[in-house]
Amino acid sequence: HENGDGIVYGILANLTHDELDTLYHSHIETITTATYKPEAMLVHTRGGKIVPALVYVSDDMEPKQAENAYIDKVLKAATSYGFPKWYLAHIESHRPVNM
Repeated sequence: HENGDGIVYGILANLTHDELDTLYHSHIETITTATYKPEAMLVHTRGGKIVPALVYVSDDMEPKQAENAYIDKVLKAATSYGFPKWYLAHIESHRPVNM
């Protein structure tokens, strides 16, 4: 799906409840005030399988311009996981425009 409508790339990981707590409370709460809630979804793996996953979604995040440092981190991870070039370009497109 080259235009990306409705597509989000990410990684799947097996985490314990304690690891999830660390990730979403100890870490996320230090970088944002947004609330992330778990939602059960079916996701497509790179290998074509459909598997259940717990996806954390925020519906109260305040819109604001992403910082270059954040874009750099996301782009580095996305590149290392082999996300498609069109998706990397989409991430890159969120950089602040210098005026």
